[in-house]
Amino acid sequence: MIKETCFGLVINGKEEEVDRIITELRKIDPDHIFVKDRGFPRAIPAAAGQTSVEHARGYHGMENEMTVIPYVSHGLETIKTRDIATIPPPQNPSSTRNSKFRA
Repeated sequence: MIKETCFGLVINGKEEEVDRIITELRKIDPDHIFVKDRGFPRAIPAAAGQTSVEHARGYHGMENEMTVIPYVSHGLETIKTRDIATIPPPQNPSSTRNSKFRA
């Protein structure tokens, strides 16, 4: 089953079928197709952390992620145009932290 939502598509089915659909979708637009597996079945409200439709915690996380996705897409598009040797390695996160937070 495929259902359209405000955040994209919900695809339910056998794992092999869902994977096949995702593979085909990514062929269309690989830098703009993102997949997020559901952690728990919708039928388990306590596992999803919600007590009602209005109190759907997962949607707050998705809403935040949706603000970042355009930057990820831009990075995926840009990196294809650059020579790998010119891309610096990521900085070690511990070297960027304030010293009072170090263990």
